[in-house]
Amino acid sequence: MRRRQLLRLGAAALPVALAGCTSTGGPDDPGTTGSPTSGPTSTPTDTPSPTPSPTPRGTPVEVVSRADGPDVPVEYDATMAEPLATDDHPARVRVTIRNPTDSAVVLGEERAVQFHHVTSEDGALYLLPAGGRVEEFADPGCWRLTDGVAVAEYYGTLAVPAGGSIDAESSVLGSAALPEGACLPSGEHRVLTSGRAAGDADAVLQGGDATDYEWGFTLRVG
Repeated sequence: MRRRQLLRLGAAALPVALAGCTSTGGPDDPGTTGSPTSGPTSTPTDTPSPTPSPTPRGTPVEVVSRADGPDVPVEYDATMAEPLATDDHPARVRVTIRNPTDSAVVLGEERAVQFHHVTSEDGALYLLPAGGRVEEFADPGCWRLTDGVAVAEYYGTLAVPAGGSIDAESSVLGSAALPEGACLPSGEHRVLTSGRAAGDADAVLQGGDATDYEWGFTLRVG
């Protein structure tokens, strides 16, 4: 994995929208804070009705559809690493990126292509990188963000080795933009991200010999 700091990078130069702050990364990166931001979390235009918090037996979350593979030299898949949201833990989705070729493929932006800090298209769900204390960002049992999540302003790259794969997990949380009292909103929610692929990091950063792409999947809650 290789990261570059790109100072004063405008949103038009990125394949995904990044929040502008000076912290670093997600809950598995000490710089993420619980302060509001104008970054990946968006305000839904048609907010779902509040729903009860998960019971101890669990609220199911599943991947019900996946987009066709992107026209780049990697293959995507999405599965549930933890299919239940309970009083003790949120549901978690696992994204797998495979490289079936005999050459390394470099992707950018690192967080976006792994579906970290990505909001569903309806603004109802937020995918928070797993690995940290999710209770610092969301109400246990309800699993709705208590505030916006600040994300560092940098552009990272991710190298997928030849013949190898990379797994990335995210907790499935309700967005902070949901109405007061809402938890995980039931129904289907499409999650889409943008990425850029090339043979080396310089090409990804400069964009000339790189290919931009989109990929996504749909989660069903309840």
